Amino acid sequence: NSDKKATTLGSEYIEEDFKSARVNGGTQPFQIRFNAHTNVMEYKKDNEDLILVKNNNPLIEFTNGKTYELVSYTDKKGKEFDNYLSLIKNAGKISIYKYEKITYQEARPAQNTYDTGSPAEFKKASDTFFIKIGDVVSELPTKQKEYIKLFPGKEAQIKEYFKSNKINFKDDADLIKFATFLNSIA
Repeated sequence: NSDKKATTLGSEYIEEDFKSARVNGGTQPFQIRFNAHTNVMEYKKDNEDLILVKNNNPLIEFTNGKTYELVSYTDKKGKEFDNYLSLIKNAGKISIYKYEKITYQEARPAQNTYDTGSPAEFKKASDTFFIKIGDVVSELPTKQKEYIKLFPGKEAQIKEYFKSNKINFKDDADLIKFATFLNSIA
């Protein structure tokens, strides 16, 4: 694995450096970083890099304000996951999360003398956003009709919000406002 990292472009971390963080609401700070390729939290202890056991450490709060929660969810294909998701906004009954992922692309040799190959590389994948309503976590819808299904009887309020607000479903600031709105109608 270390040989693979040495010859690979990019990084498997959102932030390469270890940062001060609290675990499970505790008061003691630890030096932690998030590995977005393997979806694990790594921490430094006595100059050794160790991995936190996910089920024992479901809440990681960095001192810079970023929070990761271990969330169980089912994707659109019906496959179940337990992954660390970045908390965008907890608005009470509604929470919005972001799944940050870095993928590994194998090196590709040149197919002929006119072609150029490409080295192995870690690349940031598109973020996937999730919404938690009560205890149910699902992928964040991007269409007005899907929200009307999630909040029956609130059709007029949802239509008015979409009419008066341009929402970029990939922008954290827009999602924070949107989560606050959804919590107000939930």
